[in-house]
Amino acid sequence: MACLIFDVKPKTYRAAKRHGLYNFSAMTESHIAIIAATGIFANLFLSVIGYLLNFPEFARLNIYYAFFNMFPV
Repeated sequence: MACLIFDVKPKTYRAAKRHGLYNFSAMTESHIAIIAATGIFANLFLSVIGYLLNFPEFARLNIYYAFFNMFPV
């Protein structure tokens, strides 16, 4: 859900530029969706860790923040 709020225009090609030893390419919609989903899963993972370490408020706040990130604002 969070990946739906980004302003990314799809490209028909991936333009790669060569700079010395490194290749740089444009970010696509799938790259940005992976980044957005990683933040949500990281919060859910931290909530499980907080629950196992007996930090219930930390776990609860991470769950709230994970679900808040899923709302398209």
